[in-house]
Amino acid sequence: MYYRRNSGAAALIASVLAGPIFVLTFALSLYVRQIPDPILLPDLNFQFLSLALIVIIPMVMVGFMVSLFPNLIGAAVMTEFANHHEAAQSPLVWIVAGAAVGTGIAWLGYYQELDPLNFFPPIATSAACAGLCWHFMGWSREPRSHG
Repeated sequence: MYYRRNSGAAALIASVLAGPIFVLTFALSLYVRQIPDPILLPDLNFQFLSLALIVIIPMVMVGFMVSLFPNLIGAAVMTEFANHHEAAQSPLVWIVAGAAVGTGIAWLGYYQELDPLNFFPPIATSAACAGLCWHFMGWSREPRSHG
């Protein structure tokens, strides 16, 4: 059995990436809305790339502020769970747990509009953050000493 450590560091990394992941999944859901019409992609010119670089900083900052607390709690809870139950050490368990939390968040935020494309960005972002938390956990064969 492996024991996980550094849940706070893993949550920080996931929180930094949460904003860009949310914006990318939101953009993907907007492109999917265009189906069956041809999907129009933006030209990758200098203006588009410079705008993307300018927008990335607020994306990271806002995503970090919104996701830090849930990521810290989720990583701590899943770490304890994984330390006591070997089956919970699977990345799939973490991703499914993240998707479940994201489903709850999406339902609370979009309950009046039951469009599945509105649910995709928060669910995908939560699942990705859970997967990132699992990935960046430290692994050890020895239990953590509490003294």
